[in-house]
Amino acid sequence: MVCGENTFPMLSALRRETKCFSLNDIVAGLKTLITEWVAERQDRPLVVSLASEKLGSEFYFYDQLKDLLPKHKILRDYSEISKLEAELGRIELLCIDDWTLSGINAMLIMRNLHETWAKTKALAKTKTILFTIITHISTSEGRQLISKYAEEYSCVPKFYFNQDIELFKTVLSREAFDETEIDRFIDCLCQGQYDPYAIFLEYKIANMHGTFHMLYKAIFDMVKIHAKKTEMMQGLEAKYGRAVVMQ
Repeated sequence: MVCGENTFPMLSALRRETKCFSLNDIVAGLKTLITEWVAERQDRPLVVSLASEKLGSEFYFYDQLKDLLPKHKILRDYSEISKLEAELGRIELLCIDDWTLSGINAMLIMRNLHETWAKTKALAKTKTILFTIITHISTSEGRQLISKYAEEYSCVPKFYFNQDIELFKTVLSREAFDETEIDRFIDCLCQGQYDPYAIFLEYKIANMHGTFHMLYKAIFDMVKIHAKKTEMMQGLEAKYGRAVVMQ
């Protein structure tokens, strides 16, 4: 794949600058953030947001970290929010996940809450919710998007994070690459759909709104193929008692 005359230097920069995180990194980082948040939080009823149609990473991290949380209830469906407010009063809504890159998921949570309030004509209550977002990894672009829509949807966001990740375009611009070449490179790899971050998690491939999805998936698939090939070779070596070469 050639995306301009500086393709290979930029690919080299991508390899060098890609930040990799293990599952243990994320869990340990979230534990630290939860301890910090618990120490300084206001004493208001806590509700954990798990109102997702898919079984995503937020369910895993909640399961791993729930014992560190203060007494809380779980929001499993957005239609429950008015009932929870009526029961508990001024609540804090908590979202725990590995990262917030684009900020789209958190924005959708706020939008869904807003639409639910609109249906129940309870919009006057929306400002009662503090929306706390705890993620190991965050971006300024994601926080800006969340803050923008928080005002529109009458929520008050508060962020806790350990790692602040930059757009890869920002990283390249510091390395004296021409801006036109940078745009061509990113457009070539991402088909003009988004501005990516050079970040990779060992346990999942982010969607197209976050990272170099196609490139990292290709690398991930190659690693899986190599692992399978190694497993096959070891099986053959054990069976036949000698080294096996597979081209």
